[in-house]
Amino acid sequence: MPIDKLKIDQSFIRNMVAGSGDEAIVRGMISIGRDLGLSVVVEGVETAEQRDILLRMGCSVGQG
Repeated sequence: MPIDKLKIDQSFIRNMVAGSGDEAIVRGMISIGRDLGLSVVVEGVETAEQRDILLRMGCSVGQG
């Protein structure tokens, strides 16, 4: 089965705030996914701050 999507679990963004170690990990996962030509989906986007950080990272698909 070919892989076309990378889904990032909500546990990685639950406590994510700008400048945190969690943000760096998520940024890296998004970057790797995009470099591999995958669609990146983030689970558990529940706050405007999380949404804004993810949009700045280039991830436009999130699940609340």
